[in-house]
Amino acid sequence: MFFLIFDKMGGGDLRGMLESRDCLRLSETEASKVMNALAKALQALHVDGVAHRDIKSENILCKNSGEVTPLVLCDLGLASDLASRSELSKGDISKTTLTSPVGTPMYMAPEIVALMCDESKQPYDTSCDMWSLGVLLYEILFGVMPFQRGCDEHRGSIDFSCKDCKILMYQDILRGDYSFPVNVGEFYSHSAVDLIKRLLVVDPQARYSAAEVLQHPFLTEQHEW
Repeated sequence: MFFLIFDKMGGGDLRGMLESRDCLRLSETEASKVMNALAKALQALHVDGVAHRDIKSENILCKNSGEVTPLVLCDLGLASDLASRSELSKGDISKTTLTSPVGTPMYMAPEIVALMCDESKQPYDTSCDMWSLGVLLYEILFGVMPFQRGCDEHRGSIDFSCKDCKILMYQDILRGDYSFPVNVGEFYSHSAVDLIKRLLVVDPQARYSAAEVLQHPFLTEQHEW
């Protein structure tokens, strides 16, 4: 018999915490804490050549009710296999090639969407998680998703039963076509906006890594960890 014992995460998932607030978002201080914890978790995975492939607010569990940290990244059901020892010896294991088009559509990286639409496209690597992290940061700061304009009938809120909505969303993701809320510079720090821009980069080679996120001013200047 096997007994699996886990820490009790009494705070529920991050999506539930967002929905419990009238503003549907976190403060910059809270968002900075979330990014710090998740970047460390992803760095640990990526060092071993593992991509989570389903970063989203529902897959982040909080230890205590009303507090964003401590937290854990859960649900590795779509995570890639641990890189083989031969791959580990080649050096840059963060570039482990992946070919399965999996994930949650609104958080999917452009390279995964491209592969889903055309099987002849190039494989992707662990940097797909960093795009999803950028989507998550946008979500928790602004209370909305960056890619959700929808079709003419469902403008501003995607209906996933609508084919046109999905096509528009995938097109926007492939182009990296998103915008920030009006007057974002008046209410949010430059470092918060800059980190989103560094993560929501269509070219995975130019996208920030977990290590670079940990060195970004949005994390380093908000708190002493």
